[in-house]
Amino acid sequence: MNLIISLIITLGILMTGCAGTVRLDKVETVTVCVGGKCRPIDHETDVAALRGALYRLFKSNEGRSYTACAASPDSRKCSSKGLSHYVQGGPIPGVGTLKGMEIEEVGYDPSAEMIVAVVDPAIYFIGTPLITTKHKTTLTVAEPDKITLVDQESYTNWMAVGNQIFSFNFAADYIDIDRGVLGGWYGWGVTGIGTGGGSGYALLTFPKKGDISWFAEIPNDAPLLATPVSEGQKDPIAQKAEVTVASGAGVTSGEAADYANELAMEQKRVAMAENTLASEAKRAELKRQQLAQRDEALKLSHEQEDLVKERQLLDQERQRLEEVRQSAEKRRKELEALREELEKQRLEAIRLQEERKTAELERQRLEALKAEELERLRTLNLKVNFGNYHALVIGNNEYQSFPKLKTAVNDSMAIAKLLQEGYKFQATLLTNATRGQILRALNDLRKTLDKNDNLLIYYAGHGWLDKAADEGYWLPVDAAPDDPVNWIANSSITAAITAITAKHVMVIADSCYSGKLMRGVKVREKGTGVLEKLAGKRTRVVMSSGGLEPVTDAGAGEHSIFAAALITSLKENKGVIDGTQLFDQVRQPVMANADQTPEYADIHKAGHDGGDFIFVRR
Repeated sequence: MNLIISLIITLGILMTGCAGTVRLDKVETVTVCVGGKCRPIDHETDVAALRGALYRLFKSNEGRSYTACAASPDSRKCSSKGLSHYVQGGPIPGVGTLKGMEIEEVGYDPSAEMIVAVVDPAIYFIGTPLITTKHKTTLTVAEPDKITLVDQESYTNWMAVGNQIFSFNFAADYIDIDRGVLGGWYGWGVTGIGTGGGSGYALLTFPKKGDISWFAEIPNDAPLLATPVSEGQKDPIAQKAEVTVASGAGVTSGEAADYANELAMEQKRVAMAENTLASEAKRAELKRQQLAQRDEALKLSHEQEDLVKERQLLDQERQRLEEVRQSAEKRRKELEALREELEKQRLEAIRLQEERKTAELERQRLEALKAEELERLRTLNLKVNFGNYHALVIGNNEYQSFPKLKTAVNDSMAIAKLLQEGYKFQATLLTNATRGQILRALNDLRKTLDKNDNLLIYYAGHGWLDKAADEGYWLPVDAAPDDPVNWIANSSITAAITAITAKHVMVIADSCYSGKLMRGVKVREKGTGVLEKLAGKRTRVVMSSGGLEPVTDAGAGEHSIFAAALITSLKENKGVIDGTQLFDQVRQPVMANADQTPEYADIHKAGHDGGDFIFVRR
């Protein structure tokens, strides 16, 4: 008998609930978002309109479920699905999770100024859904900064193991009508066969969203729902029945049905509690009998053995739980690392998007510049007759008596192709040329070019300086070290250039000692109308890859350093560029990457008259 009384007292204590008081102490201010704007509400806010908006949020979601998730009060973003806390006791301890609630019916209690809804919670224990009873929840807007959601305590059952009482409360500090989201501080828990729960910050997300039109008083035709019975209050059904009997007033059939339904629900709750008490009493009596039989049947030694086994089982269970804890911690760290990696990927995606925008703007800017340059070039072509362009491009690798070179032929082929395709030169390409082939080509140009033509001579190959004679030479592939008969002297090149009638002649020499062709640093005129003046004057200039010094044959992959810089500058030019500008672009990268200094000047005693060679991109 004493055991049964103790069980009744214990059950009464457990039925008091475990969600704790509503955490209004956590709410400093309430923020409302509607129409794309968010603002904190103050004491001048229309409480009736705010209550009406919340009523419409619940009413429009009848037959739907809102979801609950743990979140940060700063970011207001879900950090996990559901509200999960540890539940201790019962046959199996584990994690219980509140995932949300289905809203079945929404009404209003005008006497208490409370929004009342009938809800069915979705609660899980170690991944398995609990059997739950539908119950009422009340939403109260006492003041603009005191908005609470309190659930009536309800019964749950897990896999027919035993009954528990569920409780939940919520203090809102964030109302987003646009997104259908309530944010705030919650407390939930269960008591009975297992006990547990917790509190924190949560987001309640509703499927159907609203707009600013929801901010109006609750309509007069809103369905009436009674506020659930609070602790210390008399059952409203019984209270109303007493008033009805005392006043002698009649009761409508609809009201009678409502009273009957409410009374039936209360009777079910009482029956569940009585069944729980009876089951617990039977289990306690059975346990007592088992212990008595065991005391009689077993001796002290056997009991000690059993205690040792139980201790071993406890140690094993403790070890298993520790392994579970370590596994959970490992998983938590993995998830945290994954979250950080996803955040990095998100930031990288933002960075790449910004780079794409920047690149697109740069592309548009360059397109505009290109259009401007093309228009300027078209206008310039109308004003200036640049004449026809010819090129003699020579590249020698396969020397018979001198060391073979690596890049001269490839340099000459690339430059000839660029001049033909990008600048519309009529180019003659000589690779591994002899003295006779070079002089014959110069002589052919003398015969065919006239005073309106432009000639570019490019030479890549060995060069030689005779210091005693103060004379530089180009060395064809048939030149011999000790026999100058096949060497081509700079004076011969100068004489051939002087005899050619073309108005503009430019020599580009990528060879050792090529600076011997020139006589000094060239200084050209600057200012408006420069191109017209340069185009009208006779030009005999030379650009050399170095002065009176050896130069490198490689250094830039398939090209010499000098040739690579020259090709890059000619490719990047989109309009008109003169020889001096081209030299300025080539000189710096060559000096930065090789022990040689390019030079640019007029050809000594070749008839230079102050002009410059002009490259026109076509």
